[in-house]
Amino acid sequence: MEAGTFYREEKDGLALFVRLTPKARQDAAAGLFTQENGKCCLNIQLRAVPSNGEANKALIQFLSRSLNIAARDIALIRGHTARFKHLALRGDKQALAAKLAALAS
Repeated sequence: MEAGTFYREEKDGLALFVRLTPKARQDAAAGLFTQENGKCCLNIQLRAVPSNGEANKALIQFLSRSLNIAARDIALIRGHTARFKHLALRGDKQALAAKLAALAS
C-alpha cells in the first residue's frame, strides 16, 4: 500500500485522513486502515473518551506531539462526531509527509 494514500498535499500543508479509536489502552498510532470503499487512513488509538469533544482535542494534541508542530497548525475539518476524521496540517509539506510516514510504520 502506498504510504501517501492517507494524506494529500494542499495549498499550505497536508490533508490527513484518520480513523480514531477512543477509549483505547494507550495513545498510539496503529498503522494504516483501509475502509470498505478503498480509502486509506492513519489508524490512531487514544485513551480519551468520545464525549464533549475530548477525543478530538486529544487527537490534535497527539498529532501535535507526534509531528512536532503547534496545535494551532492542526484543524479538524470533518468528522467531529464520526470515527473517520479529515484534518488540515499547516507547515512544510515534505517534512510533514516524512513525519507521517514514520508515524504510520
